[in-house]
Amino acid sequence: MDSSIELTPQKEKKKPSIYLKITIICFLISTILEIFVFNFNSFHLLFGDYEKKNLPIAKAQIQEFVESDGVLFLAGDALSGSSAYVEFSNIDEPVGTISFDIEMNDKIAQTTATIEYTDITNNYQYRYGPSITFINGDSRSYTIPCHFSGKVSNLKIHFNISKNQTITIRNIMINKPIPFRFSLIRYLVLYVTVLLVYIFAKSPAFRKPYRENQTLCFRSVLIATGVFVIIAITLTAAYRTKYSSSIKDDFAAKSGDQLTQELVDAFKNGQVHLLAEPSSSLKSLKNPYDYSERRVEGAYYLWDHCFYNGKYYSYYGIAPVIFLFLPYHLITGYYFPSIWAALLFGVIGIIFLTRLYMLVIKKWFSNLQINYILMGLIILQLSSGIWFSIARPVFYEVAISSGFACLLAGAYFFLSSNVVGEGKISFVRLMVGTLFMALSVMCRPTLAVYCVIALVFIWFGFKKLKASKDYKKSKAVRYFVCALLPFVFFGGIQMLYNYARFDSPFEFGIKYSLTINDFTQAEYHTHFVLVLAYAYLFAAPYFVPDFPFVSSSFHTFNMNGYMYIDDRYVNAISIGLFYRAAIPLISFFFAGKAIKLLDGEARKKAMIGIGLLSVLAPFGIIFAAWESGYAARYNADISWQMMIGAFFILYTLLANCKNKSVHKMVTTAFTVFTFLSFMMNFAQIYSFINPNHVSTELSAKLYSLERLFEFWK
Repeated sequence: MDSSIELTPQKEKKKPSIYLKITIICFLISTILEIFVFNFNSFHLLFGDYEKKNLPIAKAQIQEFVESDGVLFLAGDALSGSSAYVEFSNIDEPVGTISFDIEMNDKIAQTTATIEYTDITNNYQYRYGPSITFINGDSRSYTIPCHFSGKVSNLKIHFNISKNQTITIRNIMINKPIPFRFSLIRYLVLYVTVLLVYIFAKSPAFRKPYRENQTLCFRSVLIATGVFVIIAITLTAAYRTKYSSSIKDDFAAKSGDQLTQELVDAFKNGQVHLLAEPSSSLKSLKNPYDYSERRVEGAYYLWDHCFYNGKYYSYYGIAPVIFLFLPYHLITGYYFPSIWAALLFGVIGIIFLTRLYMLVIKKWFSNLQINYILMGLIILQLSSGIWFSIARPVFYEVAISSGFACLLAGAYFFLSSNVVGEGKISFVRLMVGTLFMALSVMCRPTLAVYCVIALVFIWFGFKKLKASKDYKKSKAVRYFVCALLPFVFFGGIQMLYNYARFDSPFEFGIKYSLTINDFTQAEYHTHFVLVLAYAYLFAAPYFVPDFPFVSSSFHTFNMNGYMYIDDRYVNAISIGLFYRAAIPLISFFFAGKAIKLLDGEARKKAMIGIGLLSVLAPFGIIFAAWESGYAARYNADISWQMMIGAFFILYTLLANCKNKSVHKMVTTAFTVFTFLSFMMNFAQIYSFINPNHVSTELSAKLYSLERLFEFWK
């Protein structure tokens, strides 16, 4: 009999998921931060002998306030606003907090009061004390912690409000505890940040090459793009909160702007000049393009319209008018809203930017790690430049966003036609690509430079076609017809349209526009170009203690001349692309090394392609912009184009690098700069979402967002 005992193997215990660990760790860290950091001031009254009391408003000294039954009322002057103060004497109590029962009308998003005080260390003269920012609708912001010494004798509280604003103060209390407030938003920010750091830097699945796990990469890219689309919708929703109309009312508009109505009405009437007739005072001016002359003479005119031979014209591209705004008006009788047009074109561009980027990955970098691909996409989308048009969508931005969408759609179909790279050339995709490129010029003439570059790649495609086994002359004819017919057809329409307006097929009309500058007389200065190049590419950000922690300044470098600068005093307006997209852009300095890694024919095409698309064309657009001046929205014309070439260089280097230590360092740097890119791009967009562009209610919510990060207030 066999006395041996058969041992059954024990099941290996399943380790908890890394994502569960991250969730638990973030929850613990977030709880500690919420209690001891974000709610630090809630402990304030525990460390002193503080008695809660109401300050008697009826006995206070007041200036400018109207007092009635212990309630103070202040109304802003219709022209300049108002300032007032309330003063309490002989309080003789320690003061740890000051709380206000205050009401503000809906014209106030936030208002600030400043406090002066005397305490036992300075009993005869007021010291300047803390300030308090009241956020309309946020009751927690109505209490401020104070750090006075001993008993306080006197308090003087100053209020300043703008015109047409009102505040009502029902009660002022000292030593009211600051309630705890736990924020789910802060937890989610921490969780998402830690999760992304793990995915970018540590996850084994995301460090695999794209070709080994295409499904994971596709899903990640799809989620990332979906998030950007949601952000775009959120920005649009934020902007339109200043309007009282519903979305349904938006699409039933009976009026519009220069693109959505004036051009629509002109084309509907069968003419190229606008229906509005210039005033006789404008026609009688010696030089109607001189802004100062128009002002001095009091001539009535339409702002930023073209004036030529006694008629008003528009210099904006007509593609969105022909293919969206005019058909919509003819079908519905209403005018398509600019806000939603900018969003529509922006979202189309965002989607095609992802598709173009992933097409480059599939064609040339299938052995690249997924984490690089995902971080690169995030930086590319963040820094594309379209966000300025979505965040502040007036008709200028509609022109830019429509050109952005058409050019990206054209670039995607053009590249997917295989005119460059491996694969059989698709004539249909080639034609669709050049069609959208041609339309991009009819949206925004500036983009014509990219159509010229496309001609070079069309020639490369012809050489590839000629080297194929089934080459025939008839095939070459079909190839050139498909490639060039859209350029000829739509280019011809644009030239006829130019000639009908300004008697020249090459004149788009901007020099005849009625703005601040006389473009018919303005002279070129290289200094202007250098200022623009610095602002778009090299302007360095700097960190500040206030949310969103990143700022910048527009520098003219002692330019003694006139240049238009859009919102020049807006925070973080001119952070250069070399900082917003540092990781890819730095790779330009290693272009020579990357090019040497390619074969002869591929090397030549890469040099020409990157040089034209990502260097010469963007700098050419910057050069041409000296006349128009600086506006952050113009980033959409140059940013993604530069980054596509930069990523090609970077990924060529990474795909050919076998050194694990280098990859580890690059992964760390890539992760850090992805988050820095988010910070800098967020700061720029946040500066556009300000009280001037959104409703009072949303402004208060946005300021509340700032308070999430101001731990000590």
